[in-house]
Amino acid sequence: MADDLTLTIANIKDAGILSDYYLPPGADPGNIISTVMLTGTNYERWAKVMRNVLHAKNKLNFIDGLIQRPSPGTDQYKLWGIINSMMVAWILNIIDPELRSSVSCSDTAYDLWVSLKERFSVANDPLIYQLQSSISGCKQEGLSVQAYYGKLKRMWDDLEDYDPIPPCCCGNTRCAQQNVHIARRDKERKSQFLMGLDGARFGATRSNILAMSPSPSLSAAYSLIQQEEKHQSVARAGEIRPDAVGFSAQVSAPNASTVSRGRPSFTCTHCGKTCHEISHCYQLIGYPDASSNASRGRGRGRGRGAPLVSGRVNNAQLTDGVSASPHTLTSIDRDGVPLSDSQWDQLVQLLRPPATPSRLSGPVFEDADWSR
Repeated sequence: MADDLTLTIANIKDAGILSDYYLPPGADPGNIISTVMLTGTNYERWAKVMRNVLHAKNKLNFIDGLIQRPSPGTDQYKLWGIINSMMVAWILNIIDPELRSSVSCSDTAYDLWVSLKERFSVANDPLIYQLQSSISGCKQEGLSVQAYYGKLKRMWDDLEDYDPIPPCCCGNTRCAQQNVHIARRDKERKSQFLMGLDGARFGATRSNILAMSPSPSLSAAYSLIQQEEKHQSVARAGEIRPDAVGFSAQVSAPNASTVSRGRPSFTCTHCGKTCHEISHCYQLIGYPDASSNASRGRGRGRGRGAPLVSGRVNNAQLTDGVSASPHTLTSIDRDGVPLSDSQWDQLVQLLRPPATPSRLSGPVFEDADWSR
């Protein structure tokens, strides 16, 4: 028995990786052979990746049921048990931990594979409809060209899993008929890629691609769009944005009197007081009629809520439509009101009540008439 087992192992070593029972160095039940984890909703994608990995390890026949369980007690049964246990561990390692607890642990890799397919595989038609709807509604929406293309590529690959191109009857993977199907699929994908691009940025380039003859492939169209994106990025980096340059304007700090009173501040060079110039200094031109002497202004000032011109109304007093004083109000009399002298005189004329003409004819009643 031991000699037969030694002979069997020797035959496996001679066959090398071509043997279904060959395990490469470093093979361990704790190995994670794929980065795609089964989550319950991605079975088709997971199964495709898993079959590709097992095919590379020459272990695909174990899950397809082509290698049956040998008779117990034979040397081949022992080797089969080693490979089978290794494959069961590999499959369980790439199932999501939350989902792994609900998966029944089967005795063989084939039974485990079949149970996963029966549980998580769904009909293709609803998934095909969902993927086609997502692809048709996929837009760039601010993504880079690379990110947008990658988003579409993932959905195209998923759709390829559910709705693959039918193989040719001649068995040749690159026959003329199959090339026609591949070219038609690439043309459809190119249209989907161009339709979802940002029209404001790539509208002109998209029109040029559609007008090319012969029509470029999907890869060539992607390359042209990516070149345009890089060109726009360089152009934006080199241009000077008007709103980013700006203009510096130095604003001097306002005078305290200007802020408090809301009018320009003047300083007389004769008396040193503010709010008037030397040409309107009362000490030189004399005080108005309403002011008795110079001490009136120095002794007490008008309150904050007092009228702007207290005691100066005599200079523009209106009596029966006739001004009582020929004095013309100046900017000092107006206490800083922003009106010129001529404008102020016009305002005064408008405020004068019009003279009432005598429109009655006949005798006028006077005091003497009431005594009669």
